Amino acid sequence: MPNPENGGKWGILGGSFDPIHNGHINLANSICSKKKLDGVLVVPAVRHPNKSRLSEANYSDRLAMLKAVLVDLSNFFICEIEAEENLSGYTIDTIRALKKRFPKVSFYFIIGSDNINIIDNWYMAEELKAEVEFIAGTRPGSDKTDKSKVPVEMIEIPELDISSSEIRKMIKNGCSFEELTDYVPSGAAEYIFKKGIYNK
Repeated sequence: MPNPENGGKWGILGGSFDPIHNGHINLANSICSKKKLDGVLVVPAVRHPNKSRLSEANYSDRLAMLKAVLVDLSNFFICEIEAEENLSGYTIDTIRALKKRFPKVSFYFIIGSDNINIIDNWYMAEELKAEVEFIAGTRPGSDKTDKSKVPVEMIEIPELDISSSEIRKMIKNGCSFEELTDYVPSGAAEYIFKKGIYNK
């Protein structure tokens, strides 16, 4: 099993994972394969710098869902660095902490196509350019022109139009387990139904 402590090329997939869904897996797996990465560090956010964007599920539940889903995926490595080091939630602080913890690794920060147009507004965006390379998974046929100040490599991936917010709405509206597993891996879906997450 790959381990970032041994160095190599690793992707970073950060997010709230509220909940983790098939789009996250598809994005990371596709880029990992096309860039021939050794693996992907999955970094769950403890907090969001924008206080209005709080996670609906608490950190322990979001982490448990990640573990239930990624246990059988050997190229995924959950890293709780934001919780362990009480980080701010800003991407640049997380990147710097990861580089310090895993000095032998060449990192690539993975983002979805929805972030390409807002990355320039991220905290210390100019400094981010020097810290890490960004890779975006784009839909087939989409515009591959990078108009951002922060250089982003575009990689075409299979299209999966899924969002955590829409999944939470489905659950609140009483979707079945079978309907949920069309969008969420079964391990996370089982945890959601067992714990009654997002029903409140």
